[in-house]
Amino acid sequence: MQLLELLQAQLSDKRLDQLASIVAESGGATRQAVGAMALPALLAGLSGEFAGEAGAERLLELLRAGGHDGSLLTNLDGVLGGGAQTDALLNLGKGQLGAVLGDRIDAVTDLMVAATGIRRNSASTLLGLLLPIVLAVLGRQQQQAGGGSAQLAGLLAGIRPALAPMAAPGLAAALGVTDLAAAPAAHPPPAARGSFWSWLIVPACALAMFFALRSCQQGSINAAATVAPPASPAVPASSH
Repeated sequence: MQLLELLQAQLSDKRLDQLASIVAESGGATRQAVGAMALPALLAGLSGEFAGEAGAERLLELLRAGGHDGSLLTNLDGVLGGGAQTDALLNLGKGQLGAVLGDRIDAVTDLMVAATGIRRNSASTLLGLLLPIVLAVLGRQQQQAGGGSAQLAGLLAGIRPALAPMAAPGLAAALGVTDLAAAPAAHPPPAARGSFWSWLIVPACALAMFFALRSCQQGSINAAATVAPPASPAVPASSH
């Protein structure tokens, strides 16, 4: 199966209804927002931002950073059932959305709102929830192929021709391109572009600082607990 078919299989009617319930929007508007805007936007962003084998190497880093190995797909119904699991999925997706859409997030969100009538927060939530699903499918396919960046680059290149027919009018403009199906030029290596790595480094630094501070605090507590109490003054023996 092609990548798009695999993704559409994951976004069954039941799961689209779950997404509609999460964002409290109608099923029809949610389906339109997902199928004609959010999904093609994410796929176009991935195939454009991570074009070529060098870009695919960076995408592998993104997959590893988010733990996108396909395991999400084994319990996707449960994860989309609301509560803490859904919140965690949304936070993960929103945290990596900038690495895929860059400065086009607002333009894509605005298009989703204008074309479907859903609320802006609903559009943002749909993008955040969909990205980990897309990356999970990519991660599973990459692992099943047993390959590395070359296979991943092939998956992304193969999706381009299918984007234009499924995309809503105005999506290409929202993404800042003239043709969704055109093969994108490979980007410069990350050394010349700080935007991608900032999406990985900043959260990692925050986590490192958190654990370092917690370690220091714990060390102080342990040190205080092990300090020997001061010796009691000797009591002179009474003479008889």
